[in-house]
Amino acid sequence: MSSFSAVFRSWQTVPLLTVYPLLYSLRLSFLRHNLMKGWLNQFIFLRNYAKIVTDENFLVAIRNTLVYVGSTVALTMGVGLSLALILSRKFKGESLVRTLYLIPMMITPIVVGLTWGIMLDSNFGVINHILVSLGLLKYPIPWTGQISTALFSIIMVGTWQDTPFVILILVCGLRSLPVDLYEASTIDGASNWQSFWYMTLPLLKPFLLVVLIFRIVIAFRVYDLIVALTYGGPSNATESMTLFIYRQSFQYWRMGYAGAASWVLIGIVALISIPFFRMLYQGIQE
Repeated sequence: MSSFSAVFRSWQTVPLLTVYPLLYSLRLSFLRHNLMKGWLNQFIFLRNYAKIVTDENFLVAIRNTLVYVGSTVALTMGVGLSLALILSRKFKGESLVRTLYLIPMMITPIVVGLTWGIMLDSNFGVINHILVSLGLLKYPIPWTGQISTALFSIIMVGTWQDTPFVILILVCGLRSLPVDLYEASTIDGASNWQSFWYMTLPLLKPFLLVVLIFRIVIAFRVYDLIVALTYGGPSNATESMTLFIYRQSFQYWRMGYAGAASWVLIGIVALISIPFFRMLYQGIQE
């Protein structure tokens, strides 16, 4: 009975930890709420939203975030699926390989960002040293210090850290597929490409949709990597929506404005994710 009560009490905390903060931020988005200037709970309805959709800094943050999300999701899904097809087969030493490829996923993003920041350093970074030694670069470049490469660097680091998650899910999916179908297709003369295109992909679709939804939502939350590598610079070239919201909330104390930005972010994530949720639901129904 005590265990049941504990579970029940834990479920009671769900609205407190999720629903209430959402509703509170929604309420704030309709207010002029600036702690530093003494504007407290002045109802201005949609004025925050009208202002934020014309805010050039916020529009830049939206663009950067969409580029990051689109690039990292495409790269992690493509690279993850390719590696999953290789790692799903039984081979000697697979336990060691599985442990090694999961390491990036187990490291916290802030540590990943700090580590890669050292590796990408223009003065003593190992990345520049290797590329110059191979003749691919004439001289070291500041990967995170110039506009042309800063966002690209964050995309590459994000892809490195998040690909193992995709591999893990897809390897599980591939190993759950019926072997009999592949044996029958081989007897019927199907090539490896035909088996992959007409059998593996359709059967793997639920796993692909699940990992795709997770990747989209997680990519939109990018914050730690940017703070550790560039802090939104140079010249807002890597400013993300989450970092913009943080600045408005805890640097400028514009809580109402930050609340409106948060709900714009929620709306964009929902707009992109809902079609994939529908596809997943339709697949389950079938």
